[in-house]
Amino acid sequence: MYFGISPQDKAAAVAKGKDNTRGYMETALACPGMWLDLDIRGAAHKSNKLPPTLDAAIALIKEFPLEPTVLVHSGHGLQAWWLFKELWVFDTPEERKEAQDLVQRFQMTMKSKAEAHGWEIDSTFDLARVLRLPGTFNRKLKPEPVRVLHDTPYRYVPYDFEEYLVDVSYISRQSGKKINPVGVLAGVPQGQRDITLFKYACRLRSKGMTREEADALVLQAAANCTPPFPEATAKEKVASAWKYEAGTNAEQILDRLPERPEDVFEPETLAALAQLKQARVGDYARLKQQLKGKVNLNDLERAVNEKLKESRRLHIVEPDEPVPLLEEILPDIPLKELRRPYQWSINENGIWQDTKRGPVCACAVPVILTKRLKNIDTGDEKVELGFYRDGKWNYVVANRSTIFNKTTIIQIGNKSLPVSSENAKDFVRYLSDLERENLNILPVIKSTSHMGWSGKYFLPGAEGNLLLDVEEGGMSSVAGGYRVNGTMEEWVKIVEPLRQHPIARFVLAAAFATPLLKILGQRVFIIHSWGASRGGKTAALKAALSVWGDPEDLIASFNATKVGLERLAAFYRDLPLGIDERQVVGDKLGFIESLVYMLGTGKGKARGAKGGGLQAWNFWRTIVITTGEEPLSTSASAAGIKTRALEIYGIPITDESLASKIHHETRNNFGTAGPAFMMKLLQELKADSSMVSDDYFIIEEKLKEWHGDKIASHRAAIALIILADYYASQWIFEIEQEEALNQAIKLSETILSQLESAKDVQDSNRAYEYFLGWYGINVSHFGKNPPGGQRFGLTDGEYAYIFPPAFEKALKDGGYSSQRILRDWAEEGLIKTETKAGKRRFKTRKYDPETSCQAYFVAVKLPEGHFEQSDL
Repeated sequence: MYFGISPQDKAAAVAKGKDNTRGYMETALACPGMWLDLDIRGAAHKSNKLPPTLDAAIALIKEFPLEPTVLVHSGHGLQAWWLFKELWVFDTPEERKEAQDLVQRFQMTMKSKAEAHGWEIDSTFDLARVLRLPGTFNRKLKPEPVRVLHDTPYRYVPYDFEEYLVDVSYISRQSGKKINPVGVLAGVPQGQRDITLFKYACRLRSKGMTREEADALVLQAAANCTPPFPEATAKEKVASAWKYEAGTNAEQILDRLPERPEDVFEPETLAALAQLKQARVGDYARLKQQLKGKVNLNDLERAVNEKLKESRRLHIVEPDEPVPLLEEILPDIPLKELRRPYQWSINENGIWQDTKRGPVCACAVPVILTKRLKNIDTGDEKVELGFYRDGKWNYVVANRSTIFNKTTIIQIGNKSLPVSSENAKDFVRYLSDLERENLNILPVIKSTSHMGWSGKYFLPGAEGNLLLDVEEGGMSSVAGGYRVNGTMEEWVKIVEPLRQHPIARFVLAAAFATPLLKILGQRVFIIHSWGASRGGKTAALKAALSVWGDPEDLIASFNATKVGLERLAAFYRDLPLGIDERQVVGDKLGFIESLVYMLGTGKGKARGAKGGGLQAWNFWRTIVITTGEEPLSTSASAAGIKTRALEIYGIPITDESLASKIHHETRNNFGTAGPAFMMKLLQELKADSSMVSDDYFIIEEKLKEWHGDKIASHRAAIALIILADYYASQWIFEIEQEEALNQAIKLSETILSQLESAKDVQDSNRAYEYFLGWYGINVSHFGKNPPGGQRFGLTDGEYAYIFPPAFEKALKDGGYSSQRILRDWAEEGLIKTETKAGKRRFKTRKYDPETSCQAYFVAVKLPEGHFEQSDL
């Protein structure tokens, strides 16, 4: 017996397929969590590419950092579940696609872990997947019980998985012609299909994709070709690509050499040709034929054979041979015990090597490798170069693909390092030899490209030995805003009077609350402070941002693109994102609402990379604090907008002189309170790891008891913020615990009193109120002799019977979907329905005296006594 992982829209699934269909990804309604289905080697599964035992399969599961919620023995395999705290119900097709992508990335992550053991895992990421049900029997061979092995109280939210998942991108870092994966997947015209699909398969191979994953992508591209490329031939292209050793440059060689034969004797080209000859002699012979008449093939063959010998050659160090240490040669070298590579001379006059051509200068100044920077989020690596010039050591950090490539290394010449196209080739050879000689000496420094949480570290405040590494010209100017100026005592003195003003205090507490989002698994939300000008809104926002850094540098504006704000949010990650002056975008309601949805999801769009493929996902867990003279939503805004945003109307700081003082004095006093808050938080969590979740639960339960009519997401957000206010009052403002709690509760009462109830923001309720207003205006069109002869229907005083086209137009004009609203009204008893052939209809038949026949109407219930009955 099997069960479907995702609840399905049965009517939509049957309409798409058969009556007994298990459903489809497109008809899935929700996602319960992450899952993995592992076969175990045995009588039922004889492949030697499977975990050999149950213990081995469990050990593989445990390689993922998050503990599974449930482990199920399926008879001949293992199911692992990481359940969400609540069912992820899809409000939009985009949300369904986001869930599907997340599950796929999770399973690809586990596939990569399995591959390290030589094992394979079936792809089961489809939302319409079915699995065996615990409590039943697997009858593949003899009956085996399907049983739960282990369950835990662990529950997660989707954001918890992001930082542990692989980045599925196919970015080429090689020279020569580029393959654009997005273009290939869109289809290739006839005449280009054969070689393009082969090169695409080579690229997937070089990026570490599995054979199964490459098959799926190449077949998708083949199907989109014009005309479609045969499936069997497409699979042959993948098989051909997999005959090369992983990481080969075969694709680039095939592209480059016939048009650029002058490059054939370059060291990297000879090395790739040697690899090609060793892996696939036939292709090597065909390539030589293409070069016939362009190069001396005898010289080429000798050079390739020499390269093959060189790749197998080992340097034998004599017992009495001293290890050449660079610290004995270069002044004040920053990295001790660094060894000079053999065959190179290094001194104050640069880097030299004796060759058959005579002495060659690789660089006019001494250069060393000082460290490797390993990004703990992406796994990408950079290298720091140190070079001695102008009487001191200077440093340059760049990607490995830049440092160890003769074409791209000249890009760092503008950092005073004397490298050009003339010496680039020799310089790269020297750096490669230097790294090889010192593989176990170069220190590896952990780095990150964003603020906030990175594993157990937090920037700023708990960096440990973690280094912030951002691209120059990218987020480096914003990163500079996270610095300290003044003292915390001075900052407290400036900001403390602001806490007497509830709205401003709430905004300030939100700045302290942002790092707690990840601890509690809370989703992103928005606080919008709006009202008349000169109310201290910007001053309150600057005070909040000064918790972490210079507010002048950190504050953003609505006068920005969504892409810019997305990247800013991704960089701030677990720190507040402040956006000022909503009014600068005027009446662009569509932009505002799409911005709310985008920021509220906590995840950016998938985008193509410059070199082809996809960029890494942007994601964040921030509290977005916005200000303006107008609200974010309107009466017609969807409930999704209103649940994501806490819109607070009023004057945050009623004292104009205080607002002015905060404007000016936070320019010179900032960046002290946030790090102090984090240090205290981590200290408390070390003593009691559940402190934050326990305190939050108590507060949230109390708010639910006192304000059960409010929107649940609003209550959760306010509970989080007043928890931060409670902590900050004690740790930063030195208020006694009991008084800090009383003040926090009082703050919550003030803010909650301004927010709408859950019923107020329901789309169905707001749509019904809108309809009653529309009906009141147009009631004369429901009787005899309507104005202009335009008749919308009829009424009996209890119900308004409306012609369906008139009803649909009325709701569309109000910004509502009639299909969605009719379903809700039917559940609430606000319309009459009919059931025919087992199918519920939202229209009803009624005799129309004007036409003297039966007609279909949408029958909407009218409030008792609200309208006078019209004559029929």
